[in-house]
Amino acid sequence: MEFDIVSSALDNDEDVLVGEAKHSGSAKDCARLMTDLKTKALRCPPLKGKKISCALWIMKGAAKGNNVFTAV
Repeated sequence: MEFDIVSSALDNDEDVLVGEAKHSGSAKDCARLMTDLKTKALRCPPLKGKKISCALWIMKGAAKGNNVFTAV
């Protein structure tokens, strides 16, 4: 299982950010990627029982959605 970004909060190891970085993506791609990321994070044994926040970073494209960040 592979994630591009995994980080725990400085003040609480139980809060974890899991993310994917992509070169490009459409709004439709982002919806699918976010669903896949959440599913994968919930199945990851080291993250079991932790509060997981998911995010996507897209370099270019028409990315939209909550927790989707673009370079422009």
